[in-house]
Amino acid sequence: MKLVALAFAAIGLVGALDPPAAPTGVSATGQAGQVFLNWADNNPIPTGYNVWRAQVSGGVYVKINGSLVSGSVSEYGDTSAVIGTPYFYVIRAENTPVESANSAEVTAIRTGTDVTPPSPPVITSQTRKTRDTTPATSGTAEPGSRVRVYSGSTEIGYTDAASNGTWTVANPSALGSDGVYMLTARATDGASNQSSPSVAIQITLDTTPPAPPTNLAIMPTPNFIDLEWTASIAPDVAGYRVYRSTNGGSWVLVNTSGLVTITKYRDSSASSGNSYQYRVTAVDDALAD
Repeated sequence: MKLVALAFAAIGLVGALDPPAAPTGVSATGQAGQVFLNWADNNPIPTGYNVWRAQVSGGVYVKINGSLVSGSVSEYGDTSAVIGTPYFYVIRAENTPVESANSAEVTAIRTGTDVTPPSPPVITSQTRKTRDTTPATSGTAEPGSRVRVYSGSTEIGYTDAASNGTWTVANPSALGSDGVYMLTARATDGASNQSSPSVAIQITLDTTPPAPPTNLAIMPTPNFIDLEWTASIAPDVAGYRVYRSTNGGSWVLVNTSGLVTITKYRDSSASSGNSYQYRVTAVDDALAD
């Protein structure tokens, strides 16, 4: 008798985990504030329902209801649908934690006039100092929106955000003379709703070369040539470049691994028997950008 009782208990447990039937009679109607979905009551009534939505017929579907729609309610209003965009829906019944198969797919388009502006773009380019009068600006925005970049109140370029939301204005109008510029971006959607400005980034334009170093001294030895000089008086020098001419030939950069950040350099690549000439230039932090 105990074995029979255990068998009945096991059968009852399996039945409780059986998925409910897929909902039937599903319809979708585009309205001014939502897409309204309705379906026939399941019998027996499930724990609840989930609403799944896709942007193409057949999926991939994404669940759009936060909490389970009550099993005694057979309707749902999708207020997150974008006006004028077709969506495809299926409904699934749930006896927690088991969900039914998809209902038949239905489609609808939310109607009305889109008066909601897109969110402000995000500029991912860094605040920086540069000698580039047409600095590129990149960021993210609502996919498909038109992104316009401004220097102050002047538009300097625009582009359309890609399907993943990324955008780059690569060749804007020139900024102008040396100085500080604040760049922002705005997004406009297909209904011409414009976002508020993004957070600004600061571009400091510096196209003026730094003062050259002075008093270059050359000290040859049998195995190398040492150079020393007096630092440039410019306050924004990032380092120096050393150039060499061999036997009156063309000038060639010697410190190819990076800027010299002190006022001396040892040229260990010089060879005995050659005549060398040297010159040193100062590089500021804008030129190094």
